[in-house]
Amino acid sequence: HLGLWGVSIDQRKNFDGSTSSISGQKVGSSNTQNTSSLYTYSWLRSGYNYNAQLASRLTPSGSDLTSNNVHFSNAVRPALHLNLAKVADTVGLATWTDYASGKDFANSGHQGTESDPYEISSAGDLAQLAVDVNGGNKYEGKYFVQTANIKLGGHQWAPIIAFSGNYDGKNYKIEGIKINTTKTYQGLFGSVSGKSGSPIEIKNINMQGGSIIVRERDYQTGSGYVGAITGSASYATIKNCKTNVSITGKDQVGGICGYFSSGCAILDCVNYGTITQVAEYSYFAGYDQRGVGGILGYFGEGKVERCANYGDIIGIERVGGIVGGAYYHGAIFNCICNCTITVTKDDVGGICGCYNISNDKDNNMINCSFYGHIEYTGSTGNAFAFGGYSAIACGFYGTSNVDLKISSYEPNRMTACWVWCNSTKKLSGAVDSTWTTYWALVPNLNDGLPVQKELYSIASAATTTESELKQFFSSWS
Repeated sequence: HLGLWGVSIDQRKNFDGSTSSISGQKVGSSNTQNTSSLYTYSWLRSGYNYNAQLASRLTPSGSDLTSNNVHFSNAVRPALHLNLAKVADTVGLATWTDYASGKDFANSGHQGTESDPYEISSAGDLAQLAVDVNGGNKYEGKYFVQTANIKLGGHQWAPIIAFSGNYDGKNYKIEGIKINTTKTYQGLFGSVSGKSGSPIEIKNINMQGGSIIVRERDYQTGSGYVGAITGSASYATIKNCKTNVSITGKDQVGGICGYFSSGCAILDCVNYGTITQVAEYSYFAGYDQRGVGGILGYFGEGKVERCANYGDIIGIERVGGIVGGAYYHGAIFNCICNCTITVTKDDVGGICGCYNISNDKDNNMINCSFYGHIEYTGSTGNAFAFGGYSAIACGFYGTSNVDLKISSYEPNRMTACWVWCNSTKKLSGAVDSTWTTYWALVPNLNDGLPVQKELYSIASAATTTESELKQFFSSWS
């Protein structure tokens, strides 16, 4: 028989071109239309010996029909659970850097200033920016503006890593991004960074379609820093961006950004793309700095404000509708999540999956709401309506297959929070005069349940991204 990638079952090419030793024994076959053989394999790769079962559906002629029927046992899943159905979309494709335009931005007739930015008018120009930055020119302090819709389908994208300039997408589309790799720092930008007191801006980017698949190298490393806009950010503001990209990764994975370090903010951004966590976290590589979220995977310091996530999330642990994991001084203000979150192990929250620690004066979440469903099959019971260390005026209006806790810490750190789950009401403390400060009943809105005054005010605005919230609110009536 031929193996999954058209090679013999006793020697299979890895994704990096090396070979893995495979031994197989046929254990059964049954199929009404095709010959389906089930083999038990021992896959030795990167110093680890994994046992797995591979169901390979073959055509009668013996050629490979599909890679949709690959199943691994629970023991091997953390290292080998891949979204193989999408791998064929990008394997063998050339990289966009091979098709860079060759534009010399410094001599393009523009100065690269805020008033006279360098122009990105094609996929080739965007690829040239990647070539320049990845070659060592960070364009520190320079400005770029996108002037046309860009299609990235047909070639793999090479992320722009260590960019220190400013980029304005002007709401033009970037369509069909394709990334399939084992490398970290993946997205349109792999990483962006400004300076303390002088953050850069990444704004008005509209990413539609395509997929970012970051496969795990081994159990201890890999698959981190993944986001549609950028894998990692420091001293940067990401604002007014919209993404609808399918994302697959292991840790620090977000619909907009994978990882914040210091001095960062995500403002007025919306994600519609689905997010899949392929493996549980490794305790060998900084377990605390982990998370998978609809907007942001993990942040140590910064804020996420006026953002919305509508993309479903399938994860294993530390999964949140807006932010996956947070540490120290992370704040989430005025955000909405409406999606289905499925978690199989530990730490899930409608807004944040896990806050590790915080200063007493920090209010980690204010005026945030979840509408959707939480499906939790873990054994620890760490399933939360919000998931934060402390919260003010947060609301949960969804459903769940389990009885959700209000928060991951003491209930007395929740102020005027409302949980309406499976038509059962939970309140953080007694209703008193403080509730009217934050909540109001609006006729024909939210099925007669309270609405945060601040969120309703924001939703009434008509700016580009906030109109997404306005549309969401109007759909209640």
